[in-house]
Amino acid sequence: MELSAELWESTVGSITGDQAQGLAERRVNPRVGLRCRTNIAIYENGVLQPPVNVWTRDISKDGIGVMSARYLSPGTRFVVRLPRKHHKDPLLLLCTTRNCDELADGIYAVGATFGRAISAPQKPAAPAAGAAPGHSEDDEVNRIRKAIVS
Repeated sequence: MELSAELWESTVGSITGDQAQGLAERRVNPRVGLRCRTNIAIYENGVLQPPVNVWTRDISKDGIGVMSARYLSPGTRFVVRLPRKHHKDPLLLLCTTRNCDELADGIYAVGATFGRAISAPQKPAAPAAGAAPGHSEDDEVNRIRKAIVS
């Protein structure tokens, strides 16, 4: 998933950052340096874990880099909370870890791609014809939404 122009502007426009360097020239979407404290909640086996604090490093239309005290193996999914300009509620994004490198003892640089935006719980949609109940991506997102609200 890529963030729409509106989500990109409302998120990045509310945070002051610096210009990313290094591998940025090889990226499909340029990254913008983004330094703010936020939290992520690991999502595994259908359960949203308690949030942990992280620092953001950078952001692009399709992913984010964070600094974490916890190693996140590639494929680990988590929900990140980002502030938005002109919005009361933060942007919640389901992300998938692509890489995690130890920078120092107990400090990890995590690179992740965006999966789906998570908003407040909504009335469940009717299941698609032939879809197995409880196994669609929408069902999963609704479970995450409920866990965030509770």
